[in-house]
Parts: sequence; C-alpha cells; structure tokens
Amino acid sequence: MGARDYHAATPIIDGQMIILSGQSVRALKIEKQDDAMAAKEQWSDSDVSTSFNTPVLKEDKVFGLTGQNALFCIDAKSGKTLWTHDLSSGGGGRRGPGGFGSVIDAGPVLMALTPSAELTVFKPDPAEYSEVAKIKVADSPTYAYPAVAGNRIVIKDEQSVALYDLQE
Repeated sequence: MGARDYHAATPIIDGQMIILSGQSVRALKIEKQDDAMAAKEQWSDSDVSTSFNTPVLKEDKVFGLTGQNALFCIDAKSGKTLWTHDLSSGGGGRRGPGGFGSVIDAGPVLMALTPSAELTVFKPDPAEYSEVAKIKVADSPTYAYPAVAGNRIVIKDEQSVALYDLQE
C-alpha cells in the first residue's frame, strides 16, 4: 500500500475471499499456514478504483462506482474488468463531485445514487451496462446511502428525506 492508498469502503467477504477497494480493487484469500492464518493476493485490478463507497458483490461479479463517476463490473473470480460506464456522459455533463455515490443491491436490479441526485437503475449484467431508468430524485446533493425496503426507497439529500414507491 502506498501513502495515498486508503480503504474507506467496507471489505466484501465471500467465503475465504476478502475483496478490498480503494485506489484499486483486489481480492485476498485467507488460508491456514501451519499454526497461523495468512492472506494471499488472488488478483488486483488497477483499472478501476473507488473513493468513499463500497461495491456490491452479486453472482460472482463486483459492481461499483469509481471516483470519476463511472460504474464498473469486475469478475470476482479472475479480477478482470468486464465493463465500465461513465455516468457523466449523455446527461448534460458531470454535476457534483465524483466517487461519493453509492451502489446498492435491490434484488433484480442495482441502483447507483451520485451526489448529482441522479438515481440510476441498471441490470446486474456481466456482459454489458444495461440501464433500466435514470431519475432525478432531489434538488440538492445526495451523499447518504439510499435505503430500499420492498418496493420503497428512502433518499436523503442535504435538505430533506423523501420516500419513493418503486413500480415495475
């Protein structure tokens, strides 16, 4: 780890594997060696990095948001980047700082909420980025993780808290 390689994200635990994200995304396997436990690096992907958010592990794929406002998908077994998608393209340019958003698992879809208050709903497809919807959910920046319960989502911006009913 370099002097600037910090890990503000929560580690992802998958059996004996620990997936860490920060200036890169990497996986360590915890193994017993003699009378001690040791961590052995399985892979490292420096193509993508996260700032202050925790990626999601779903069906052996890691989905996250980079510090440059790009969604990504990594194969959790090999560490290969499968795709990236710039959220600032096609939507009038980047609004708000990058990397402070969140990605959450909402069952059949994933949701990304960035400080620009845009909620992006996308399929957890390892082959390509597949957007379902993009919705402006607030007038001020959104830094808090959204909370999903059933078909409802709670979103907090700088000034208020809103409850949305989600429909298929």
